[in-house]
Amino acid sequence: VAALRAMPEVAEAQAMDAARLAELLRPWLGGNPAIPVPGVIEVRLRDARIDPLRRGVAASERDLIAAYDAAIGAAGRSAGLLRTLRQQHVDHLTAVTQDLDDAGAAAVSPSATTGAVTPAALRRLEAAATRQRIEACAAADDADLAELLARIAASESGHVAALSARARA
Repeated sequence: VAALRAMPEVAEAQAMDAARLAELLRPWLGGNPAIPVPGVIEVRLRDARIDPLRRGVAASERDLIAAYDAAIGAAGRSAGLLRTLRQQHVDHLTAVTQDLDDAGAAAVSPSATTGAVTPAALRRLEAAATRQRIEACAAADDADLAELLARIAASESGHVAALSARARA
């Protein structure tokens, strides 16, 4: 049971109560089965369509999009770069949420961003997002998701470099 509980796709695992098992088997074996009945483990799987790892990354991407929206208005000459980076976050969000059902997508909500966001603040947010994507990649139990998260982490890291280069220019 412990091994099942440790599996990421398992939400719950427990030995079935003997009385419940007897009740379930009653139509086939009667009230007092003459044969030994093995123990049964009840398992409830997680719903992969509302994967909390994907939801967390999606919420973070929505936060980054909101931060870029706040920064673009005050950006002046770097607005073009910020629009490009913002669009890449929209692409990341689309890629991460493509397998979520409506319930999973609805569970993803960004935090509110108010006021202007500076390029320095965007660099810090991007650096934090890079670390988060690397951690999510390591936590992913699906190879395709891990690869997607690694690609997004590389992109976020590239955003840090682009924002740093713009700040030095």
